[in-house]
Amino acid sequence: MILMNDNIRANGGKVTAMFSNLGVRRAYFNLLSQQRRYTNTTKFEGGFSGLAFTTDQGDIPFVVDIDAPKNRVYFINEDEITLYRESDWSFMDRDGSKFQRVIGYDAYEATMYQYSQMGTHRRNTHGLLADITEG
Repeated sequence: MILMNDNIRANGGKVTAMFSNLGVRRAYFNLLSQQRRYTNTTKFEGGFSGLAFTTDQGDIPFVVDIDAPKNRVYFINEDEITLYRESDWSFMDRDGSKFQRVIGYDAYEATMYQYSQMGTHRRNTHGLLADITEG
């Protein structure tokens, strides 16, 4: 993990968050608990707290996502990620009406959509560690 942060830093990037699943977080926590480092937590907006990865440039939040792929840690620079979208949210109006009657009910339904994709223009500021043994 330190080597990945160093490589990203050497390429001109900066890691602002690390994302992984529950098993990788358990493996990382097990390493820390052997050293009895229980005070190294980070408070996130919304009242959550979690582990942090400490570097010489400060702490990096280690964020857990239950749906993240197994055995991987993603190193992300949040400032370099952009949401590209074709247009703002709108209601689908392909057959002349935004609202469609729900058969068998006294109700109507509508479909709201947006075409978008996340992207970056600086790939050297992100990284991935794969094949990590989960705890």
